Amino acid sequence: MNFEAYAKLYGYIRFFHPSDEVSEIDWDKFAIYGMKCVESASNINELQNTLNELFHPIAPSLRLHIGERYDYDKSIIIPHDISHLKQVAWQHKGVYLGEGSNLYKSVRVNREKDAEYGQGKIGSEMPAAEFRGKKIKLSGAVKVEAAVEENYGLIWLSIVSKDGKQSFFADKPVISGSWNEYEITAETDEEAELIKYGCSLTGKGRLWFDELKLSVQSADGNWKSTVFDGPFFEVDETGGSLGDWGESHGDYMMTITDTQKYRGSKCAMIEYRGDDMLSGRLYEQMPKPCELLTKKLSGDLY
Repeated sequence: MNFEAYAKLYGYIRFFHPSDEVSEIDWDKFAIYGMKCVESASNINELQNTLNELFHPIAPSLRLHIGERYDYDKSIIIPHDISHLKQVAWQHKGVYLGEGSNLYKSVRVNREKDAEYGQGKIGSEMPAAEFRGKKIKLSGAVKVEAAVEENYGLIWLSIVSKDGKQSFFADKPVISGSWNEYEITAETDEEAELIKYGCSLTGKGRLWFDELKLSVQSADGNWKSTVFDGPFFEVDETGGSLGDWGESHGDYMMTITDTQKYRGSKCAMIEYRGDDMLSGRLYEQMPKPCELLTKKLSGDLY
């Protein structure tokens, strides 16, 4: 009963309650924490109190009650005059669980802080064992076509330690429409487990990159390329995917193109292909203003 009630309420609040707190919380951690909290509830009243303690700070309009009938006083949370207000509500196209999803999308309608574009990020990784205690460098050529100042590109490098902690490194944001070379250097300590590296586009527009390679500094101070010694993207099919670099996801497409080039005849591209999030909607249907929804959680708890 406890786990069933928690799981149902978790889903209702995570995907449908429109508060700022819901959009910002780490739901994976909250799932684990909440299950531990409700496990010890010995009766329906204790369960109700525990769920209130968990969810009320992030969903203040929620009311938990025993028995289906409940007189909900909407005046407590809804102003008398709503004519000048905009309705905030979630809209989902499938179940969007983060940037790894390539089919689905979720937006909060009429919430300005959500009216932002995402990030198209691709990359690769390799074991860090042979590079521990050494200096590594990520370098590459990048150019962008961005619609506004807030849109930019990055080459990035991340070192993951044995305990899962990540150290993130990035060069200055790429905002130039001309090809330029960028590089990042970092020290790998003895706890390094994994090295991740790649390129990203934040916002709209397009980003092109080429010759993105990872190097390690030898004892004599020279740099030796660790991967990608061959021609960059030259043998790949135009319009094809980037293979080991990652696939298209969310609102971004990653592909090989011959419309731009750095040294060879082809390069890689990240392109924003999503709808204009500032329009605010995935479709026209919306909940009715002040609409009340009552759901059974478990037993006689609603």
